[in-house]
Amino acid sequence: MKITSCRLFQYEVPFQSKFFLKKTNIQARQGLLVELTDENQCCGWGEIAPLPQFSKETLPEAQRQLQSLFPHIKNQEIPDGAESLNGKFDLWLNQYRLYPSVRFGLETAVLNLLCRQNQKTLCQLLGNVIVHRIPVCGLLQGPINDVINQAVDMINEGFTSFKLKIGREGFPGDLETIESLRDILHNQATLCLDANQAWSYEQAIEFAQKIGPEDIKYIEEPFADTKMIPDFFAKTRIPVALDESLVTLSKDQAKSIKGVNAFILKPTILGGIENTFSWIRQAQRHALKTVISSSFETGVGIITLANLAAAAGEIHITAGLDTLRWFKNDILKSPFEVKNGHLDVRENIRSIDELHAQYIKQLS
Repeated sequence: MKITSCRLFQYEVPFQSKFFLKKTNIQARQGLLVELTDENQCCGWGEIAPLPQFSKETLPEAQRQLQSLFPHIKNQEIPDGAESLNGKFDLWLNQYRLYPSVRFGLETAVLNLLCRQNQKTLCQLLGNVIVHRIPVCGLLQGPINDVINQAVDMINEGFTSFKLKIGREGFPGDLETIESLRDILHNQATLCLDANQAWSYEQAIEFAQKIGPEDIKYIEEPFADTKMIPDFFAKTRIPVALDESLVTLSKDQAKSIKGVNAFILKPTILGGIENTFSWIRQAQRHALKTVISSSFETGVGIITLANLAAAAGEIHITAGLDTLRWFKNDILKSPFEVKNGHLDVRENIRSIDELHAQYIKQLS
């Protein structure tokens, strides 16, 4: 299959209320969409959306790289067997030294082209599995009353796992919120906490000892020094999940840390689908959980991530993909929504006609 044309679009989708990333209020999500077309006029779409304060590249940098890349990949053949994710993308794309978000979007567009050619969903193409839906971890955010109301509503909708951002407002607020959540969970759901390395090691120990391990599945990135995780686990009995640290740790280093029980995998940050599946294979060899998670992509990216979670075979692990509810509207005319605590993985975008025109503009 040959890539015969490349088009690039920019989007901006507003958040429905105040939304914070590392204490910064973000008004809207901005990103890029890439469309690749083959000689049969089939289209494959991918999303490139560096996450402010988390991605190493900015949106303008990603845009410039994509526009300079297009002349090199136009009229090129897609490598045979690229969907096996066993190094074919590396052999093809490593020479261009792509930013992580660019690599994710480009690989996604290529794989979606292959889906169209083979008349398969992405999870069928990648994992040779037929899955209709995957469970999702509910994302809780905001003041305590909002968090409690969100949790009650989502339990009624069928959610069995929740993620709560902590470490921004100080111990008292976080402790009160967690205790209030425990009062309403009643063994119906578990809680994942995400500190984004907000604490020192000593602060993390103090906090964890105050809350105890009851109903806590893990704490994501409680502090920055991964060498202290075994001591933290020994003193608190609360497992740790790695997210930001995966960018700096090797796979061998990450899987060897005692007290780590899960990898939070964000392909936009890690650098594509092939690299993400390399992490999945490493984790599965060592009985570690992998959680496919969003970097607040639009529905275009979330559809891809849901299919990746299904293809990974861990269909009983709740994916971190409950982020679209924070947008005022999705970029898709038919929103890709969580229903009864699950996402349907049979969806895919096929043409520009499926996108809201007011949110996008063509760049090239």
